[in-house]
Amino acid sequence: MQIQEYIKQYKQICPDLTDEEIKFISDSVSIVEYKKKEICLETGKIQKEIVFIVKGLARLYYINDIGQEINVWFAKENEYATDYISFINQKPSTSTIEFLEPSTVIKISFDNIEKGYEQFKNIERYGRIIVQMAFTAQQNRMDSFLFKTAEERYLDFLETNNDLFHRISLTHLASYLGMERQTLSRVRNAIIKK
Repeated sequence: MQIQEYIKQYKQICPDLTDEEIKFISDSVSIVEYKKKEICLETGKIQKEIVFIVKGLARLYYINDIGQEINVWFAKENEYATDYISFINQKPSTSTIEFLEPSTVIKISFDNIEKGYEQFKNIERYGRIIVQMAFTAQQNRMDSFLFKTAEERYLDFLETNNDLFHRISLTHLASYLGMERQTLSRVRNAIIKK
């Protein structure tokens, strides 16, 4: 069942996926269950498999020079929980991926992804589009810190991730938005008073 959902998501980007490509994808993946707070990728380890979330929620974070956890992103159903820099370059990650909920994921190894890229045009196209989407999201996040206020970042998060609001802690959200929890409380109270 989970693999069919994954293929369905694949077809949203590559609607002309062939039977041969579908078979390759189905034969190349594994389904893994994670518990809440379980780590999928540790800092200093290489991400050897890309992780697609069928059910659940994960966060990617790093620890800054004063020991604080800084959330970089959250990944939910039908999204990838992957440190793309570590995965693409097969280099140690500077981040950790932790599951915030019990989760079911589909994993595909780096080697199988590379084989798929070499053998099948739709798999190569899908991979390119997913990476473009990931880097666009990363650039948008950086731009938000450069050009938007704390209130604007909070409102943007609510607009684009409203379904996550009750699934993550305010501490995690504040870290993701680049503010202290007290600042987030002030921002929220100011919006309520408007």
